[in-house]
Amino acid sequence: MKRFRALYPFTAATGDQLSFARCQAFFALHRKQDWYFATTNASAPFARNARVGLVPANCFEVVDDDAARDYSDTPRPTPRGTARGLQPDLEVQNRPHESAFDD
Repeated sequence: MKRFRALYPFTAATGDQLSFARCQAFFALHRKQDWYFATTNASAPFARNARVGLVPANCFEVVDDDAARDYSDTPRPTPRGTARGLQPDLEVQNRPHESAFDD
C-alpha cells in the first residue's frame, strides 16, 4: 500500500473528497486519473476512526511504496501452534493406549 504526505493543505469541494492539512499522511487504496481514493488508517481502512475519500494526487509526495519492495527475503509468520523453526508432526501414530492401571 502506498503511503504519501500532503505538500499543501486542501479543502474538499464535494462530499466524497477529504480536506487535509500540510504534511498529513494518507494511504492509497486506489488511483483513478489525478485522484487517489485514500484512507488515514492503513491497517483498517474502513474503521470508524478512519477517514476515507478522494484526494488530489498532485498535492502529495510518496513517502513509502509497498509495491516497490521485494518481499522475497522477508520471513513468513510462524503458524499458531508450532514452535519457531520446527514443523508440526503430521504423522499419526497408531499405538495402543498405555495406562498406569494396566498390569
